[in-house]
Amino acid sequence: MSQYQQPYQPPQPPYFSNDFYAGYSDPRSPARRAAILMFVIGALMLCCGGFFALFGAILTPEMLAGSPQAAQLQEIESQLGVSIKVFAFVMAGVMFVPALLFIGLGFWVRRGSAAAAIVSLVLTGLTVLFLLFNLVGSLVRGGPGANVVLGVCMIGIALALCSLLIAWLIGALRAAPQVAAMQQQYQMQYWQSQQTPPPSYGAGGYGYGTPAPQFSPPPSPQPPNQGSSENS
Repeated sequence: MSQYQQPYQPPQPPYFSNDFYAGYSDPRSPARRAAILMFVIGALMLCCGGFFALFGAILTPEMLAGSPQAAQLQEIESQLGVSIKVFAFVMAGVMFVPALLFIGLGFWVRRGSAAAAIVSLVLTGLTVLFLLFNLVGSLVRGGPGANVVLGVCMIGIALALCSLLIAWLIGALRAAPQVAAMQQQYQMQYWQSQQTPPPSYGAGGYGYGTPAPQFSPPPSPQPPNQGSSENS
């Protein structure tokens, strides 16, 4: 009686096993962490852009004239050369475009792409410059103390998030060669597993053991030779 054998299983990549991660840090962790923060920043910018768009849509001249800060708003309009309504839509567009870029690049950064990390660093740097410009403008323009403090706090939180994102993107950029090497190793091992010949089911091969012997049916009886019987 043949001994039962386990079916053939192709080799698996080592980094899909739990033993491989023992004492090993995944090089994709910095990229995933940076991508999550990019998604968060993109979502916050979308919310701010939606607020500006809604404000521009519902703003009317009557609302502007009845505002307690009507004189200050008119001064801002004269400095900008456009109405507050147009300025709100412009700010909405300024928020929407980087937000979509942050979210779109986040998917490529999560995959460990070095090019996406570099583009994200440039985008984050431009965002930091824009925030610093607004911070200086808020301090120079002045106004009610509560509004200035609120604006400085919001810009400060945004600057802190962008600074943290820059640090995490630098970590993802440093780990990008390791991620590329790991992906290349996986592709090579996958190709080798595809090139492995199928298991043999004969004696000494892989599979469920030696198959049972096949028996052919016995030959059918031949009728007696009539010529020989007549001669006899």
